Amino acid sequence: PGVSITVQTESPDDIIWLREFLCPWFDSAPTLSTVPDVTVRVVCDAQRHDELRTGDAGPEQIVAFMMDTKVIHYPVCTGPAGHRTFLDESRNVFFQLNDTGVDLICHDQAADYRLLLMRVIREYAMGAAQAAGGRFLHAAAVAIGTRALLVTGPRGAGKTSLLTCLLGRPKVKFLANDRVLVTSQEQGANLRGMPTVVSIRDGTLKLFPALRGSLQASRFNSRATVAASRHNSGTPAGGQRPGKKGLSPAQYCSLLGRTPVRNAAAAAVVLPVQTGQAGGIVLHPLQRADAGAQLRQGLFERITPERPSEAFTKRLAEGARKVSWTDQAFLAHLANNIPA
Repeated sequence: PGVSITVQTESPDDIIWLREFLCPWFDSAPTLSTVPDVTVRVVCDAQRHDELRTGDAGPEQIVAFMMDTKVIHYPVCTGPAGHRTFLDESRNVFFQLNDTGVDLICHDQAADYRLLLMRVIREYAMGAAQAAGGRFLHAAAVAIGTRALLVTGPRGAGKTSLLTCLLGRPKVKFLANDRVLVTSQEQGANLRGMPTVVSIRDGTLKLFPALRGSLQASRFNSRATVAASRHNSGTPAGGQRPGKKGLSPAQYCSLLGRTPVRNAAAAAVVLPVQTGQAGGIVLHPLQRADAGAQLRQGLFERITPERPSEAFTKRLAEGARKVSWTDQAFLAHLANNIPA
């Protein structure tokens, strides 16, 4: 079970970028054979944008995006036909909800809307996945054949560094860097990536000088495709935060020479701990009780079945939502069935 989404935009390059960013974890087709559940449109219209600028936001706040440790919410104003409208000030892009989905209204084609477009689609998908009984872990994952290694823990534990290290090994493929959808199997779990921007901190780049050199030479920008970034190598990468670099999953895989995969069965879970001591990587098996307790660190604070996006969630028919695992049952299932 999922959600079908049609994307309409004036720029064909937006669709090329979306496919590269979201696949293979999302299915993609030129057209849908049925009426979509949701239609997301990018509208570049200076007059419409300026008219919305004259509106006043009321006291209502709408929860739009569920992030790792925070919720992004916006003040709402009532637009034409009574549709709720809100503005992302940082990118000067309006969202206008309607009966079929949402319009992203930009002043012109130069607007920085691509990551917002991806987030809208991802939010609908995450809501559908959790409505179908899945749970998300704050985790990275790699696959070897049909089996996966899950790397989870709190922010700053070293997940991206360990992920980069693992992807340097033969036959290892990229599955996820930050969000993993976990669905239960009778004696285990299936892992499926949920694509996000890959944030690589300077500390990780210091550990991998070859990656740092390749990244500097590429001048990748998470808002562009691999090919477009290379073609425009004379322009600086945009949208980067001090101390970290943001890449699309495709760009990250390109730099490491690795192939992304959609899903795999969980074979083991690793919970990295940085000791600050010399000696490389040492593995310590965990007892089930200890594994369950430590796995709790991988739960998202905000991304849960009980707290979907108020703006970008498909409304289900009565009784269609499945009962999701409680935190305790979810962690117990992982600890009891997957070596840690």
